[in-house]
Parts: sequence; structure tokens; C-alpha cells
Amino acid sequence: MPATSRSPRPSSPRRGGKLQVGLLLEEPAEQARQAALALVPDADRLAFGERELYWLPGGGFLESALDLKALAGLLGPTTFRTKGTVEQIASNGLSI
Repeated sequence: MPATSRSPRPSSPRRGGKLQVGLLLEEPAEQARQAALALVPDADRLAFGERELYWLPGGGFLESALDLKALAGLLGPTTFRTKGTVEQIASNGLSI
């Protein structure tokens, strides 16, 4: 079962993939959030921040059945980076 749409990050880490952070252009409407959560395969977890999307694939990024094109259709264009990469960018003082 996917994490709730207002959770700051997916529930506890599990086997498989690395936590991905999707950077959104704007905060999505609640209807778009709910539709996005409905796309999540059982093996994955998805949660929303204000303008970020946290995705924990059950396996590798490319192994997930999550339809990223459908997700972009609901939320607008986004880019995903691992949480570690986002933290590294932030620690270097660069804006993303």
C-alpha cells in the first residue's frame, strides 16, 4: 500500500532500490496527488513533500513498473535523483 500523499517520505526503507527524489515545478493539487498514488505498484512506495516527490522503488529504478510518463502527465515535468545526490548538491550550496 502506498504511503499517504502528505507523508514527508515513504515509510521505512525496504529491500531493493534507492530512495529517489523527484523535483516538481509546483505543488500538485490533491486530485493529482491521489491519481499519482493510484499508479504506484505494490512493490514501490511514493510520498509527497511540498514540491518534491519521494519514490522508493521495490527494486532498481529501471525495474519498477511505475509509469513515469503517466506520472509526468499528472504532475508535470520532473527529474529524479537519488536522495544522496540531492543531499550532495545541497551540501555544496548549489541550487536545484
